[in-house]
Amino acid sequence: MATRLLLLLVVLLTSQQARAYPITSYLEMVTVTAVGGAWKNVPLSNAYSDPVIACTYNLPSIADNEAVVRVQQVGSGFQVKAQRPVNSTTVTASSVYCTISESGVYTYPIKYEAHTVESDGTNYGSDWTVAKMENVSAAPYKMQSYSQPVVTGQVMSYNNANFSAFWSSNCTSRTTPPSDAAICIGKNTGQVTPNNPNPETLGYFIAEEAEYSMANAYVKIELGADSVAGTKGSPPYNYTLPRNYTYATATWTAVDGVNGGWAVLYGNSPVSSVLQLAIEEETVAGDKTRTHTNEQVAYWVMEPIKKTYADLIINEVMYMQSGAVLREFIELYALTDGSILNYVVSSQDGVSQNYYLPDLDVQKGDYVILHSNVGTTNTVGNVHHVYTQSTTTPLANTGDDIVLLKPSSTDVTVLNG
Repeated sequence: MATRLLLLLVVLLTSQQARAYPITSYLEMVTVTAVGGAWKNVPLSNAYSDPVIACTYNLPSIADNEAVVRVQQVGSGFQVKAQRPVNSTTVTASSVYCTISESGVYTYPIKYEAHTVESDGTNYGSDWTVAKMENVSAAPYKMQSYSQPVVTGQVMSYNNANFSAFWSSNCTSRTTPPSDAAICIGKNTGQVTPNNPNPETLGYFIAEEAEYSMANAYVKIELGADSVAGTKGSPPYNYTLPRNYTYATATWTAVDGVNGGWAVLYGNSPVSSVLQLAIEEETVAGDKTRTHTNEQVAYWVMEPIKKTYADLIINEVMYMQSGAVLREFIELYALTDGSILNYVVSSQDGVSQNYYLPDLDVQKGDYVILHSNVGTTNTVGNVHHVYTQSTTTPLANTGDDIVLLKPSSTDVTVLNG
């Protein structure tokens, strides 16, 4: 009996110390709690052959010492620890938030790619030259084009005992974030003269800025505003999010303040409807105040969706109805019970003609009427009325067609009508 209770206690403690949520079979986000100065395993939901990881330390308060996340690969998995520069374990054990992906190029459900590259140069306060960085602007380091690329990353190896932290720029100006045509990544040691004789592996993600709505998760990827300052200022510095989120990773991009540093999540609950951030600095050399000018931070946030989805089909289309009340509508029919959240009705005219259905549960045999009008979701009997919140009709007599897309967390979307 005692052995059984001990085993249960170990299982409970393990589950409390880490939360891993798979977004796809090759991508997940993890929160590892109580990470201190000793190596700790990162539990993974997926299996990886060539994983890429990016992590962020959660600084509880300015009363705590500065810390950067160090990573080392162990087999097909990882270990993480918090390190106070340049190589100290006097840190506050806190949560570390990570994003892990199989190396590769992906277009759906999230447009991004994840790679690794060796870095043998290190920038610091007196040397921010691009020659110390790695240019990953073109193949084989970058394989897709992006309208608004968001670059995040991590020093993924532990080939040097002394710390270094990931950063990125547009390869010309250290103060300018990457563009689609120019992405350089590197590592920095703040104001400390680098003593990192061995190359380190940089893991990096290049993603299209967007909020992605999938069957099992919302994922928002963005390059935030130039408004995140130092931990010694008035943290946290918040980025407003469109909904509550649970998981996050954040990476400093471009360098306005020559003291160098890295991004941290800040406070006891850094991820919710706002992302609480700060820029951290080492206190080994030069200015040791941890004050810092405003910077931009690139981030991924994710919120799980746990739904059983209904199977919907297009049943009828009322074409080009006019009037203030009754306008064009599309009637959908439920073949099974479940949620209709994030089903997409598209007229194939581009983003402006994609309509996401709301968080609504239906039963087999129910009807869902999508009205081309402004209104409030309501239900009468087995008929659910939802609205596009626009008087622009999906079908505009220009040879349009409409499709109904079921939410997916894979590279395949089910065409339901």
